[in-house]
Amino acid sequence: MGRPSGSKNKPKTELIVNDGYAEAFSGLGTNRDRNSYTRSQRGYLLDQQTALDTYLSDGFGRKIVDIPAEEMTRSGIELEDLDDDNLEQYVMAKLDELDAFCYYNDAIRWSRLFGGALVVYGLNDGNELDMPLNVTGIKDVEFMRVYDRYEATVQKKSEDPASVDYGKPELWLISPKTGGTPYMVHNSRVWRFDGESIPNQLRQQNEGWGASSLQQCIDALKRFGTSHQWTLAMMERSQQAIHKIPQLANTLRAPGGDAMIQKRVNVVDMVRGILNTVVVDSEEDYNILSTSMTGIPEVLDRFSEALSAVSGIPVSVLMGRQKGGLANTDKSSMDTWYARVESMWNDILRKPEDKLVGWIIQSKTGTPATYKICMKPLTVLSEKEKAEIEKLEAEAFNIRATGNVAYVTANVVDPTEVRSTVEDEYNLAEGSAAPDVPVEDNNYVA
Repeated sequence: MGRPSGSKNKPKTELIVNDGYAEAFSGLGTNRDRNSYTRSQRGYLLDQQTALDTYLSDGFGRKIVDIPAEEMTRSGIELEDLDDDNLEQYVMAKLDELDAFCYYNDAIRWSRLFGGALVVYGLNDGNELDMPLNVTGIKDVEFMRVYDRYEATVQKKSEDPASVDYGKPELWLISPKTGGTPYMVHNSRVWRFDGESIPNQLRQQNEGWGASSLQQCIDALKRFGTSHQWTLAMMERSQQAIHKIPQLANTLRAPGGDAMIQKRVNVVDMVRGILNTVVVDSEEDYNILSTSMTGIPEVLDRFSEALSAVSGIPVSVLMGRQKGGLANTDKSSMDTWYARVESMWNDILRKPEDKLVGWIIQSKTGTPATYKICMKPLTVLSEKEKAEIEKLEAEAFNIRATGNVAYVTANVVDPTEVRSTVEDEYNLAEGSAAPDVPVEDNNYVA
């Protein structure tokens, strides 16, 4: 007997999500909905070997690591508000002698690859490397060395709860992988470059270091590389030869038939490869089927855009091409990228460079100096752009000057007040001429 019908005997549809909607026919929102069983996969931190292999074997992975480091160090720095020009020249020459920007480049590079790096400064201050730095006794900055996080181990931490450095490293053990005797160095003589930010729980498991910059990119890199591999396979099979041979099955069953058929196929392929001409028997048929590659470039572009999104590097920079040529959208993208590089420089490199410059000045003069360290612009304006800026500035000055003349005529302000304002705005010396302004009418008095 069949099961009696009735509502109490019907199977119940279990609801998985609680957003107020469930689709009985498609299964959305029920236990038949596959999305209801989707969970975030447990993450893991890239180990040293995986990061190293990716850097060596994946060109795009290498670019993700290298590009920000190169961008932050390629333009150099400038010192503002430093009154002594000779001292500024000395500082720049010393930075060049130390090869400082190359070492900082490596430090950022290895911190992005492995999740951390350390710069050791060789300072002649009368103390040993494992002793606190005597800032007032610095005679010279002699060298810089860079070690990745796997070469630097915290040997001792500050245990004084009243100290601002409580819990922070006090002594480092440097174990060079390139050879050399391990040595100790005090924390005041190093600068630590951390990796990508991670929660404190993971940081504790990672010996206090951050994550590799490849961490969030590794899956996108795999998909991007696989997409190129499959595209290459499709290109290899884009033309498939179809060779119809009469009585093929019977021939293969006969003794030596398979060798005869293989020989025949090889002859046809060889002739086609050499002469691009195929000669077959009248009873045979030979065709080539072509597979369309339409849409493949667009798919590859989507993968490159996904990789750009997770790496934070524009497609035009990451792929080495100008997307859209010289369109405004591409210029806007590059302007955004340069602004981000300057922000990264301010967060990562400004303080260590400032500290190094301060040590160099201290070693030269014996006293600190007042200055402001700035990153040089990443782009250089063309002559056309400079002319356009000057034209806009002149027009703006003309508008303000016309308004000032009106104020003077109406006895609202005194002419000396206008002159004082112009001198302050354009940093003019007393009595010097104002900027050239295009005269548009006779009412304007230059």
